[in-house]
Formats: sequence, structure tokens, C-alpha cells
Amino acid sequence: MPVAYSGKRIIFDAIRGTSPADMIEDLAIRLPLVGWQVVRDVTGGGKVYEITSLQPALYKARVLIQDDLSYKIDNPTSNLYNFRSVVWQFMNQAETALGFPHQVKTNNTFPTFQGLFGRCQGFLSVPGEANGAWSSVAGGIPYVPIVGGMCSEGLTPPTIGNIWWSCGGSQFPFSFREQSDCYACMSYGLNDTVVVAADNNNVRPLDGLLRVLPLTATNTISHNQIPWPTRIYNTNNPLTIDAFVSWEWKIRGQLWDAFLLTAAGTLDSLTSYTDEYAGNFFNVRATTWHAQFYSSLMLIYEVTGLGSGNVAY
Repeated sequence: MPVAYSGKRIIFDAIRGTSPADMIEDLAIRLPLVGWQVVRDVTGGGKVYEITSLQPALYKARVLIQDDLSYKIDNPTSNLYNFRSVVWQFMNQAETALGFPHQVKTNNTFPTFQGLFGRCQGFLSVPGEANGAWSSVAGGIPYVPIVGGMCSEGLTPPTIGNIWWSCGGSQFPFSFREQSDCYACMSYGLNDTVVVAADNNNVRPLDGLLRVLPLTATNTISHNQIPWPTRIYNTNNPLTIDAFVSWEWKIRGQLWDAFLLTAAGTLDSLTSYTDEYAGNFFNVRATTWHAQFYSSLMLIYEVTGLGSGNVAY
């Protein structure tokens, strides 16, 4: 399958949403197990984590996870919503390019979240819930294509010092939990420069903001209201394609341990697959993180029979 396998531990587990302290505590137990390094503690018991890409370039980013009241104390000019929540804010390593302050409700509206975390990316959502306000957040460092060989001959590769993305945690359903397009309440960072989309419903599909790239037919009239025709094999099975991440109409990389199907599946369903690398077959289990009209974002949470090492192609 077209997957950037990390070859590293992935945690797929329940996270409490009963209070900010409960969520922060659950994350503090689980995130270090997949390689999120604690940089420091912050006001109210939250933490700043550093995530590092598995690629030789060792791209880095930081993630602030803090309760809303303490975040307001540390950021007096912030404009958060007034309910108990945990703020997730991705940023560059120098903490000079700050992403959108994503809020997820931790006032027992959603007693239980599900978290899927790898070495340099994380996804949090409410089981069975899509299009729910303040119920999901995601972000991380993408796998960046390696420039070399005949396919890149004559091309000038971009200079990348650091790269990251984030979405969700707002009143609007513009995140990878709900759809492929992140029109608002999203961030992406490249080389210590950040773009943050405002927390509003000003849908601007022509701006080319953060998105994954499903494979669809081009002969469609409406972007959202009419389901796009899907591309499938003549056996009626969906195609399996790369989970490319793009912004400003350029592919920047792809999600780790993930792929897209060219048909809508069932949200949060768990599916088993068999894949092959260098003549060795191994088993993969994935969850359907979003299912929208014409595509499903599949996040891998378990790989068995592969052994260790990164086999991203």
C-alpha cells in the first residue's frame, strides 16, 4: 500500500474528557511512550512537548497542551471560548511561529475521546462523532518526500528547515475528522513561518489551505452539496492512495502510517489489511478517521509481522 510506515510504536487508546486535568494527565502518560519529549511544564499542569520526524532531516515542532483557564493567564489577549477545555497549539521549535489554539471540550460533554498518536503526529476525536463542535484536533510533522534519483533530475528541491500542520478544535467542522478541506481554524508552518486561518465560517476553497488530496472525478458541479463520483476498480473496490498533505496548492508531504480509500467507509470502523515490503508480507489494522462522500482517511494503529525500522518508500 502507498503508506509512509514509521516502523515505530503507535498508541490508540481512550482519553478522558471529564475535566481538563483528566485529559492532560492521560496524555502525559501516553505521549512520552511514542516519543513525544516533554520540554517543560506550564501553568496549570500542562506541558510543552517536542515532536521529531523519523527522517534523517529530523524536522522538529512543539505542541502546547494546556487547560483553557491557564492558557488565558499566560496569553491575556487570547480569544478562547468560555467553557472548560484543553488547548492544543502546534508551533515551530523556536516557539516563534504559533499555530491556531485548538480547543477540545473537557467539561464532560464528551466523557471519552479516542487518541491515536505516533512519533510525530497525533489525532484526537470523540468516537462516533463527526461535525461536532470542539470534539477533535489533529496535527504533526508530515513525511517529506526524499529528493533524489531520476525522478527529480533537473529539479531544484525546496529548502525545508521545519514543517508541521494542525487542524480542528473549533466550532466549525473543518478538520480531517470531518472532511479533506480545512478552510478555517487550521495552521501550517514551514521554515519558521506560519499561516493561521481564522475561527470563522468564511469558506474559501480557492485559497488552497490545508487539506489531504482524495482522488475524485473532475466533472462535478458542486463542491459540497452533490457527492462527487468516486473512482473504483472494476471489482467495485476502492483504490488505496497516498494520504498526501498539501497547502497553497502544493503537496508538502504525507501523513505517517495512513492512507486514503477512494470511497466513503464507516466512521471509526476497524479494518485489517495485508501489505508487502521487500517480499515480506505483514498485517495492518486501521481505523476510518473520516468518511466523506468520496473518500476515507485510514489511520493505521497496528502493524504485525513487519519487524522494526522505517519502510516508508
